[in-house]
Amino acid sequence: MAIKNRAPTLWCMLLLLLVLFTTTTFSREVTQDISVLDFQDGLQAAAIGTSKLPEQSFGLPDAVEKVGDPPTTTTIEPTTTSPITTDPITNSGLTPAPAESLPADLVNAKDKGADFLTLLKCPTADQSPFVERKALFDNGWANLRYPPKIEEPSTKPESHNPVSMEDPEIFKQLGVSSKDQDMAYYNWMHARTAEMKGELGHTEFDYGPEYGHTKEYGLTKGTYGNIFNPKDGLLICYINFGPTYKISSGNQGPAPPLNKLSDILWFQWKDAVAAKGGQVGNIKYFWRHNVVDKKSKAIMDGIAAISGQELVGFPGKTDSMTEGGLKQEIGQALLGSPNGVAVTYFLAQHRAEIGKMKTVSKVQLFSTGGGPGGRISRHMLFSVVDVE
Repeated sequence: MAIKNRAPTLWCMLLLLLVLFTTTTFSREVTQDISVLDFQDGLQAAAIGTSKLPEQSFGLPDAVEKVGDPPTTTTIEPTTTSPITTDPITNSGLTPAPAESLPADLVNAKDKGADFLTLLKCPTADQSPFVERKALFDNGWANLRYPPKIEEPSTKPESHNPVSMEDPEIFKQLGVSSKDQDMAYYNWMHARTAEMKGELGHTEFDYGPEYGHTKEYGLTKGTYGNIFNPKDGLLICYINFGPTYKISSGNQGPAPPLNKLSDILWFQWKDAVAAKGGQVGNIKYFWRHNVVDKKSKAIMDGIAAISGQELVGFPGKTDSMTEGGLKQEIGQALLGSPNGVAVTYFLAQHRAEIGKMKTVSKVQLFSTGGGPGGRISRHMLFSVVDVE
């Protein structure tokens, strides 16, 4: 009896061991398959921008399903709608770099330039209060070459052009004459002083009561020297240090009401037209020559640091004011620089005498010089067109 009762028990134990061995082996094989699928799905998930665990849907036997609950499926949506490419080596998701855009510190200049373009097309823009040439005398402006007379400064231009021999190829490419007979150079200073007498043979001039002046302003020594070809429509802003700048540098103030470059430039332009012929409305190019203003130079540096905008020789890099994208932003930032302000106000605040609305269509940023031991100069050339 004892032997008979023990036999079924032994058979049951052997059967149980066999079931456990089979189940454990198959479970380990399936687990290895899940790991492989998990790795492959991980690569695929990286390629499509999702993280997805494998689904338990590949027909495993009931015995394996009972080993544990199947993992849940989780999908993580991409956080960006930008297209994602796949690196061919690592098969990992790569988000492309954003398109080049204007640096944040240049956005203010760009916004100001956009406002200037609006002003140039505004039919009710304020006009300059300085219309009569006598305002120059009343505010103490003198010609560096000629001694003071009843009317200041003299309408006679200098006999030489300091730029024509420096950059002759630029004149040629623009189709502008650089001959002295076509060019007019004016160099005016606010209040001539005794220290200049030995240099150019000038007499002292302080525009005080002895010269018939009734207003007293400081001897600021503001200087505006500019070059013109009125027949071909070229204005070159050459050497310009206004009264306000000179006062900030330690010279005597206050500045006279007539102190802005845009107004002085207008009187010089009209004198050039009278001396060389042409029309006051024939304005095609504003050349801001050898930019030295610190804020303008900082804007130019920021632009040159943008990929593809490195500073080069003439014709340099051309940026439109209206074509859209980065080039438009650059063009407007240059117009919004301190060196673009005078261009805007010259065109907007003297529109009545110009006879039509003018605007800036594009700007060329370029450099000259830089030879052995040479100094590099940076320039802005604004193109002017009629408002359609």
